[in-house]
Amino acid sequence: MFENFKLKSVKKKIAEIEAQIVSNQKEIIRMEKKLSEIPENMEFLKKILKITDERTQEYINDNGHDDFSNKIIDASLNRSAKIYYLEEDLKRIPEIIKSLKAELFDLEKEYKKEKLKEKVYSLTEGKQISV
Repeated sequence: MFENFKLKSVKKKIAEIEAQIVSNQKEIIRMEKKLSEIPENMEFLKKILKITDERTQEYINDNGHDDFSNKIIDASLNRSAKIYYLEEDLKRIPEIIKSLKAELFDLEKEYKKEKLKEKVYSLTEGKQISV
């Protein structure tokens, strides 16, 4: 009876570890995808920012400052901020991926250990073992 409880406990822990491993793998894939898309997104935003800045300057030269030009300037500032955050992500995400891979490695080691326990408990289930 006690062995059966141990076996159930180990199987539950294995299921939890498997779920963590899958979740971790999905997060690594998501981060790697995001990392690969950043340069393209930054380039696109920089092109838009350059065009917007040129046209904004032309508009201001022709019409002076008004509410519309202020809205355009605000939009340009928002794009600049997005570029800044993408640059920060470009620095930060590789460290996150490295950490996730290290965590995955630890989870896989723990998984192997629990699978071994499961095998031992299932082989000894219902048997009296003397030491």
